[in-house]
Amino acid sequence: MGWSTTNTGEHATIWNGTTPTDLGTLGGSFSYAAGINDSGQVVGQMGGHATIWNGTTPTDLGTLGGLTSYAVAINDVGQVVGGSATFNGAGHATIWNGTTPTDLGTLPGGHDSVAYAINNLGQVVGSSYTSGGQHATLWDHGTKIDLNTFLDNATRSAGWVLSIAHGINDSGWIVGDTGNTLHGGEAHAFLLIPVPEPETYAMFLAGLGLMGFMARRRKSLKHRCSITQQK
Repeated sequence: MGWSTTNTGEHATIWNGTTPTDLGTLGGSFSYAAGINDSGQVVGQMGGHATIWNGTTPTDLGTLGGLTSYAVAINDVGQVVGGSATFNGAGHATIWNGTTPTDLGTLPGGHDSVAYAINNLGQVVGSSYTSGGQHATLWDHGTKIDLNTFLDNATRSAGWVLSIAHGINDSGWIVGDTGNTLHGGEAHAFLLIPVPEPETYAMFLAGLGLMGFMARRRKSLKHRCSITQQK
């Protein structure tokens, strides 16, 4: 899925094997597909608005009161996430249940946010822009969690920041990007894994043992985090 150039513009497209299907537009010249679930429902953007396609039938998901919105992921329950402009022009992480958008908000003191993924439990990950920069964020059924909150002082003092969470599976594994504010050229990937025993978590970064954890609302589990350098 993605988009394909046609004689009338760039259209959202889904491929079954090597066979493309044009998902079309609602009269405009551009649309794109960004996410798909196991039922074949596709989400993306068309005409500047978040859109869901059931088969080749598009539905405009609307906005949070602003002019634009976009969808990037859909779970098997049919919940859609992405971002939307608000009445005041800010961009906020958004979840759609059916065609009803809900503002997921930002971390305290934040001004913009975006959601990148949702699992079948309805847990959403993405990032929120705060006064301290871009922070990886988990939205867990009304609870906003800055993943950096759970880094220990040594890790923070070393300059590491979990900036974006890109994905979460049904087991609660979270993947994303991290950077170092003291060494601007360094970019790493992180993986947070729930473990049953609080004593058995660890964070490893470039061969150094660093400690950190995050909490899940439904289960009092902590996470083991591995961070590897991106090539």
